Amino acid sequence: MLKRTILKSMILFQWLYEGPKPVTVKSGSAQIAMVQEIYLPEHLSAARVKVFHEQRRVIDRISPNYQVAVVFHKDFEKPALRYFSDATGDYHRLTLDFQGYLEMLLEARATFRWQEFFVDDPPYPLSNEDAQAFRLSLTSIIPRRRHLEFQITERSVARGGRCHDASQ
Repeated sequence: MLKRTILKSMILFQWLYEGPKPVTVKSGSAQIAMVQEIYLPEHLSAARVKVFHEQRRVIDRISPNYQVAVVFHKDFEKPALRYFSDATGDYHRLTLDFQGYLEMLLEARATFRWQEFFVDDPPYPLSNEDAQAFRLSLTSIIPRRRHLEFQITERSVARGGRCHDASQ
């Protein structure tokens, strides 16, 4: 008898820090969806293409309560990324495009809630203390890096403490 197994292609990246140093962030996780799950408009009927745009499609299931979705717009070539946070119960625009998202995912080693540094929403609740604890954890786990990507800028502090890429 032939047993049939269906495999879904995706990127799965998970880890748990069990080292001797006390850290705030102790895990990382990313489950990047297959391209077919988020983008196959050529297989849609004309009526469904209208629904295709402006809908969120999950591309990274970080945890049951946190995820990143992509939104395609008819008038823009590049899709927008949205970060869902259980803390706010809502989606928030990210400053990263898809390529930038994957690069930062690797840079942060998928550390839990790294995306919050790139939320483009002034009232988003990321404090200086939380940002500092994140950087200290990342430095303890990956000591040879300076993690300059995860900085709070003067502009972000003026907007309520939001953090994002220091190069912007």
